[in-house]
Amino acid sequence: MTVATSPPTQDINVVRGDNKTWLGTVTDSAGVAVNLTGARVRMQVRKRYDDTTALISKDSDVGPGEIEIHAPTLGKFKAKFVPADTEDLDYNDYRYDVQITISSKEKTVVRGVFNILGDVTR
Repeated sequence: MTVATSPPTQDINVVRGDNKTWLGTVTDSAGVAVNLTGARVRMQVRKRYDDTTALISKDSDVGPGEIEIHAPTLGKFKAKFVPADTEDLDYNDYRYDVQITISSKEKTVVRGVFNILGDVTR
């Protein structure tokens, strides 16, 4: 597996308590899609990078409603967030990353700020 040396940064905005599907693409350092056939994709959201407890965890090995590798040869996956993932979190900026595992090799492929935005209509 060859992916970019330093993972790119991309922020995610989610309105607290809403559904959201976030699309991701894994590319190598030349910008070519990484084939995710047979890969595992995991994502965690934490208050701070050094926290020991994940507030949100998604895993392609868990099944529907988590992370789906929907176009493996194009390096594409989608993470699905449901209201229960965010409804009890404070409006704040959290930290997340996404790791892939292919042939027992693990690599962080994207990271950034996971923003929980306030909702007005309830």
